[in-house]
Amino acid sequence: MGAGKIESSEKDARELPNPQDGNPSAAGLDFTTIMSNSKGLAGQGDRSTVRSGDEQRLVFDDVYTTNSDTTTRAFQRAGSEGDKAKVDEKAQTGDAKTFKTFTVQGDLDKLDVFKPTVAFLDTGRTDPIKFDQYQLSHGQVSALAASKNGFNSFILDIDGHRTTSMSEHLSEIDKSIETGKLPLGKGDVLNISVDKKDMLTLAKLNGDLEKGGTALSQFLEQQNPPLKLELPVTADNLAKNRPALLKSLEYLAPRDEAYAEALATNKALESITKRGVTVLSAAGNEGPDRIDLNNLTVKNQLGSGDKAQQCDDPFSTTNSLTQKADGAVGVYAKLDEKGQPDGNFIMNNNGNLMEFSKDDLARLDPTHNNHAPGTISNTVHLEFDGKDVPRSQAGINTIFQPLELPSGVTKPAVLCGDNSNERVPLEIDKAPLILETAGTSFANIGWLKEHRQELQKQKDLPN
Repeated sequence: MGAGKIESSEKDARELPNPQDGNPSAAGLDFTTIMSNSKGLAGQGDRSTVRSGDEQRLVFDDVYTTNSDTTTRAFQRAGSEGDKAKVDEKAQTGDAKTFKTFTVQGDLDKLDVFKPTVAFLDTGRTDPIKFDQYQLSHGQVSALAASKNGFNSFILDIDGHRTTSMSEHLSEIDKSIETGKLPLGKGDVLNISVDKKDMLTLAKLNGDLEKGGTALSQFLEQQNPPLKLELPVTADNLAKNRPALLKSLEYLAPRDEAYAEALATNKALESITKRGVTVLSAAGNEGPDRIDLNNLTVKNQLGSGDKAQQCDDPFSTTNSLTQKADGAVGVYAKLDEKGQPDGNFIMNNNGNLMEFSKDDLARLDPTHNNHAPGTISNTVHLEFDGKDVPRSQAGINTIFQPLELPSGVTKPAVLCGDNSNERVPLEIDKAPLILETAGTSFANIGWLKEHRQELQKQKDLPN
């Protein structure tokens, strides 16, 4: 997501459109106005420039156009009106499984309606993670882990749709839930795991907010209830500032495509949440000085760290909006009676042990090399760093950087900086570690397991 220019630094806030002046390009637009069905600020779609007097505003084509020829399916719980998907009486002819901005990996007709479902907006074949002779995509690893924790799971695969903006993905997901094409509702989860490589820095955000000056302050004060930004926005006051920041997106959207995109994604996420779906989002791996504006409405944003030690991994985006969960994952090769790999694997996420059988992996990677498992290597592959290191504690520790604590803190200087706290031990049940992968997106594994009963209770409530 690239950021466009808002105003040159030479211009001050007095030259920005004022929401009081009656100009249609002014900041006094609400979600409904900007996200109207006919035209709206949708981020990365086709755009034209509309001139009104001396001001210009960006107009973006609607990101989602309803296709009346598409069949809709109403997925209903077994025991109410049958245990099969019921076709909507108003449905037209067409393929109910056709989507514009993603491809579904998984069989939507074979979901257990009594179990919570997790839909992973993620990659389906690219960004492979290697399990010996098998290669699984980022999304496949997460979806398989969710299934091992008692969830239905499928992937909303963005491979082949990389030019599509996040707002377009989310808008189609929202519409597809509404029409029944995607079987998600109360007790189900939309997990957003797409890699965030261009997140906004707090410095850039504060600079743009400061350019708003008095006009932005007045715009926020006129809301009901009145809103006020506490500047500068920091990792600590982000939660306090969230309502004002969300409203500020309406002010900034006409001036910058990045903010228009953030406005559109948050609008779609707000609608998805109102449909009863829990949204889970990875906070990002670009460090703590970033902000994920696209997921600002998401209540469950996951950063990577160790809850027991109350520390954050240095690569993780963490702030007052994020929840701490463990994104460090070890993959271990199970051994046969001769001490050789038998083709099965164990995945460990902070004590959440899951077995990935060779049948699971062969099903997900039908193109794998069918060679017999070999001997255990003297190296461990660090997926996060993309390199192999010696099979030693010192070698594994290179995936993290030491965490410097403030002066006066008496705890060890390295908390999340290495594996001295045994987050990723070298062996589990005599199964040697072969792969170490880390990232905020894998924090979802423990979160889903910890919240499964809570989600199940939502699933059991009457519609």
